[in-house]
Amino acid sequence: MARPHRIVCIGGGTGLPIVLRGFRDYVRQQLPGWESIDLDALTVVVSVTDDGGSSGRLIREYDTLPPGDLRNCLLALADETAEPVMKRFFNHRFGASADAELAGHSAGNLLIVALAQVHGGDLRRAILDISRVLSIRGNILFPTLEPTVLCARLAGGAVVRGESQIARRHDMAPIESVFLARRNGGEAGNCEPYTPEAMPETLAAIAAADAIVLGPGSLYSSVIPNLLAAGVAGAIAGSPARRIYVCNIMTEPGETEDYTVSDHVAAIRRHGGFAPDVVIANRQRIDPAFLAQYAIERLAREYEIVKDSLDQAIRASRRRALGTGSLIENVSEHAHKLKALADELRKISNKEVQVLYDPARERLEPPTRLCEIDGISEVEIEEQGSRKTVIRHDPVALTRAVLDVLRQPPPTGSDPQDC
Repeated sequence: MARPHRIVCIGGGTGLPIVLRGFRDYVRQQLPGWESIDLDALTVVVSVTDDGGSSGRLIREYDTLPPGDLRNCLLALADETAEPVMKRFFNHRFGASADAELAGHSAGNLLIVALAQVHGGDLRRAILDISRVLSIRGNILFPTLEPTVLCARLAGGAVVRGESQIARRHDMAPIESVFLARRNGGEAGNCEPYTPEAMPETLAAIAAADAIVLGPGSLYSSVIPNLLAAGVAGAIAGSPARRIYVCNIMTEPGETEDYTVSDHVAAIRRHGGFAPDVVIANRQRIDPAFLAQYAIERLAREYEIVKDSLDQAIRASRRRALGTGSLIENVSEHAHKLKALADELRKISNKEVQVLYDPARERLEPPTRLCEIDGISEVEIEEQGSRKTVIRHDPVALTRAVLDVLRQPPPTGSDPQDC
């Protein structure tokens, strides 16, 4: 029997754990081809630019790498039968009724930071401790161990500092590029471009891989940041591995509005200097009821951003820090933004927020080939104290597609990959 594949998964946010759960469950259920997956040889490269929520507070207070994405990956790889109480503990989030210092924090995030401090700031030793407790198989690494902040340069030249601010920015001009800057202790600091040193173990894993899976996840804030440490993109470009990009199911506000599949690939090529060999894209239509839910939530978030910006302008005017003429300009500008929200609603109702490959309006340039799957699933999550059903990638369908790609010889031409 051929040796199992050496697979490296790269990403962050809520997308990367989906792929990891897919590999874990595929092996546990012994689905067709499961023998070709060696979970012990699986390498995970987790983004380190998250600066929102609990992770952001811990960064500012303890000058640590963000634990949130790491925690999600640890849970995704954990043995489902091992220490169920510990898994519940890791997922526990302190509510508003908790002490002000604890409110909003994840217990798992606190444990990761505490264990790193026990080991003199060595996050890797903390990961090993947790891996033993949760019976985790696989090796979790980072693109870099240096503290950095993600910055986005917009069309027009404006720069947004901090991953958490990219989707919440007032200037919704398209993103032209993202880059890393030094983090000044726990604070973001300025946005002078900086290229941190990569983890040597990460570069070695990429060089030895049979498959490198990028995504799914936020293109500019979860996937591409991993390519910005010195040598990572070059290692991927020079690796003999099959480079597989898992495209998002839907566009993201503030990042990829109106993006096609080929637009996602073009962004990776711009930042990484390479193109994926295969793009796995969903072709399954989302139920209109979920699109309506998505529309309401997305528009509510964007309306709050516009409202907050207008409120700031009005408060400045009352303090006489903003002249009447400037206030009128601000109100006019925000009226245009509200109109844009109405246009956004029409897009959503027309399913334009789904990322579906359309050969009539786009074309993937060789060597990139398309692998289309029915790849969505309904998942129940807890958000702000209430449970709701959301659309996510189907973990098992993704794993099956990756294995199908690896079973086939490298294709030639530009026809869709049969997977």
